[in-house]
Amino acid sequence: MNNVQQGLRALVNGIKQDIIYYTRFQALLKEQQVAMQRHDSEKLVKVNQRHEKLYQLILAQAKKRKAILLKFGVTADNAGIETVFNSLNHVSKGRVYELWQQLEQLTRDCQQQNEINGRLLAAQHELLNKLIHPQDSGEYAPAAL
Repeated sequence: MNNVQQGLRALVNGIKQDIIYYTRFQALLKEQQVAMQRHDSEKLVKVNQRHEKLYQLILAQAKKRKAILLKFGVTADNAGIETVFNSLNHVSKGRVYELWQQLEQLTRDCQQQNEINGRLLAAQHELLNKLIHPQDSGEYAPAAL
């Protein structure tokens, strides 16, 4: 097997691994949302620890993919991926492109879930600030004695 084939195989295996990682990441983001909604700080700490470990694995995969793309002499972005995919035969291109689309959809889903979690966290933070500092919010506060 030559270097190009090895690189392509590593690229495809990396995409498959990322699909697994992002599927897990999405599940963790949903667990995070539930823990925040239930105010379960213990569960939230555990989820966030798993979240961070998985995030590090995802970052490592992204670095590997970037190195492979740069080794192929293309940019480490969607244009570079497209260039590599276009060099494949029709059958392989279709299969790999499907994997890539699946990964892109998972990343969008994770981003959307992360935004939901961010809005939830911001709302909880705002509510907590109103409870702690009612005088700053312009709402009713008991008079000081």
